[in-house]
Amino acid sequence: RVYIGIDWADDHHDIHVTDDSAAPLGSFSIPHSYDGMKKLRERLGKSSSDPGNVLVAVESHQGLLIYALLEAGYLVYPINPKAMDRYRDRYRMSSSKSDPKDAMVLANILRTDLHLYKPLPRETVADARLRQLTRAHKSLVQQKVKLLNHLTAQLKSYYPIALRLFSRLDHKITLAFLERFPTPEKAAAASLEDLRKFFQKQGYSHQRKSTFIYESLQQPSLRAPKELEEVHQTIVLSLVPVIRSLRDEIEKLANEIGKEFKHNPAHDIFSSLPTGELTAARLNGELGSDGTRYPTREYVQTAAGTAPVTRRSGKTILIFFRWQCNKHLRAAFQDLARESVKQCAWARQYFAEQMRLGHKPSRAYRALANRWAAIIWKMLQERERFNQSRLDKSQVKALSAV
Repeated sequence: RVYIGIDWADDHHDIHVTDDSAAPLGSFSIPHSYDGMKKLRERLGKSSSDPGNVLVAVESHQGLLIYALLEAGYLVYPINPKAMDRYRDRYRMSSSKSDPKDAMVLANILRTDLHLYKPLPRETVADARLRQLTRAHKSLVQQKVKLLNHLTAQLKSYYPIALRLFSRLDHKITLAFLERFPTPEKAAAASLEDLRKFFQKQGYSHQRKSTFIYESLQQPSLRAPKELEEVHQTIVLSLVPVIRSLRDEIEKLANEIGKEFKHNPAHDIFSSLPTGELTAARLNGELGSDGTRYPTREYVQTAAGTAPVTRRSGKTILIFFRWQCNKHLRAAFQDLARESVKQCAWARQYFAEQMRLGHKPSRAYRALANRWAAIIWKMLQERERFNQSRLDKSQVKALSAV
């Protein structure tokens, strides 16, 4: 076998090649380009004619470089940067660091400790597309939440009544109202007829609320200094169109995710879960459609961060929260746990049992997510849908496993 260490960068990559005898077979640099990858394949082809015997260590698990390496047929092993930092101390006494040296360290990690690492699973294009879409959707949702929090803080500072007029701050009518009436003074100056015409133009169906909104705006309220009110107005008017744009793009992405999810090979499996379509699609994208990617349920539980870390020393046993994991997968399982409590009797019962044991809600949801990880792993292995009314023996075992 041939062991490759790649210290990657945005514009170039340092390469080190070795074998089981630890003999250096080459150290070189390639540009981050098509020609650079072609050069790498040519150099490695001289060391091994079988791409399956080429094992690559790199401090990354995604990106164009990773795609190119997997497409070439190499086995790619992602190395945690924290672990890499510890391995450096094997080859140095000082705190010196260089990219070629790091490439050498990476190659030797696989040569000496291959049994401790797992190669990146190969995934289908359908899984990759779904994963990218769901991650982008989640990112935009998080950005929208931050902007809504900013908008809320601004309105509390000079225009708190605006927060109580409509059910949600990101609704079309709320954003349009803030643009048309960006200050308490302008809102109070509007007549009841003005408000009714405005709502009619916006297609707002709750016309009967016009009187309530009008009367609320006429009530005396605390006012910020005019100079500060002008600043708050400027900020609000800058936030509103950004939030509106984000809301629209999030909706478009959700539609695309729905289409992509329906064509995924594992759609029938994940769509059977007691959760919403977006959460099911996120789980599908992160776990993939091939059950062989994870040899045991523990692989899924550790990847999702639902299983705790146990440390034993003598008679002492300590249980810690698992920080190192796939954060996207953890968030998806947490959402599944919360949503399944509302839709699944078993999940609701399990959550209640965890609460009766004295656990906090976050701990109870995490325990439930850990059970779901075991169940979904079994569903992928057996290519079966979730059916609470007739759980088979394998699912019963997963439900009761610790």
